[in-house]
Amino acid sequence: MKFPTYLLLLLLFISATALAQTSIATRAIHNNAQAIPAPAELVPESLTNGELFYAIFVTSGLHDAESDSPQTYNNFVNSVADSSSVKATNHPDIEWKALVATKQANQTHAVFNLAPNRPIYNLQGEKVADNAEQLLSGRLFSKIKYTETGSHAASPLLVWTGLMANGEQAENFVLGNKQAALGSYVFQGNGVRHFKIQDSYFAYRFYAVSPLLINKEN
Repeated sequence: MKFPTYLLLLLLFISATALAQTSIATRAIHNNAQAIPAPAELVPESLTNGELFYAIFVTSGLHDAESDSPQTYNNFVNSVADSSSVKATNHPDIEWKALVATKQANQTHAVFNLAPNRPIYNLQGEKVADNAEQLLSGRLFSKIKYTETGSHAASPLLVWTGLMANGEQAENFVLGNKQAALGSYVFQGNGVRHFKIQDSYFAYRFYAVSPLLINKEN
């Protein structure tokens, strides 16, 4: 028995549409699966269920900038995060990354490789930036002034970055050199990334960024 041509075409259209929808749904599930469910303490009140975001804080602890390895600074910001449960920065599934450029690697953009166009919030739930580009080269909506406990950071005001004002690595002043570039959490413009050059043996703060997080209310 032969099917009319128009029926065959209709069946082909329905099959193709279903396949496309399945593909889209699979990609969405795959992307969300890469995000870590955020503990309630880290979720900004403005976010709805299923929204993706990053969290950022400035460390209460201090460290020098003499190492050229990003992992040195990753280890440091995680040790600081693990010291507090107030904002759940010590959650075992969350591995924080230092926002730094070193002689070995510029880690800044790599921190946001998973989702560069997702918003970044400080630990009081204030939006800092719409995306990585704004964080690394634009003017911020809010300051990165809260520590792992959610409290306002005190003096010193300086933060090791190894960056220029435009978010690019500071050439001869990345971390691991005799002198390195610092920003300051008191700024919302270029100064947040680059404020001055300082001998790298001094101990100052660091910015710590979470992995991609998802607000899962249930």
